[in-house]
Amino acid sequence: MKPALTTQEREQVRMFSLAGMRQKMICREVGLSKHLVRKVQREHNLLPYAAIGRLPPAISARILELLRQGHGSPFIARALGLPGHKVREVMREHSFRRPPGQTGCRYKLSAEKKRAIRRAFREFEKRIAREFGVSEKWVERFWRRRQ
Repeated sequence: MKPALTTQEREQVRMFSLAGMRQKMICREVGLSKHLVRKVQREHNLLPYAAIGRLPPAISARILELLRQGHGSPFIARALGLPGHKVREVMREHSFRRPPGQTGCRYKLSAEKKRAIRRAFREFEKRIAREFGVSEKWVERFWRRRQ
């Protein structure tokens, strides 16, 4: 079991936190778990996003604008430097829903290409079934159970 945090580790966490570095990057740099990093940040009142209350209307409008452009909440959170839960809170507050038929997928595939991908998977499953002497249904169930 590792002994208590050293003063040098505490100072490094404090310095990186003041520089605005993300928790996971601090963890990698200092070699600590996120729980210990959070503990040190709490002691020095440096928790990220701790002071964020209600978002200003301008930021909420920007979030909604990015959502309408088709961006997802993780992208928006990174782009605006906000925690993800604040983006989702704005979505709930404004009852934001994507238009019917629009998915959150980043790939813009036509119906023909999607059909071709499904066909390739079916052919692949048939080939595996023949190779191992099992039924196509068994391969399909086996593959779905794995995911």
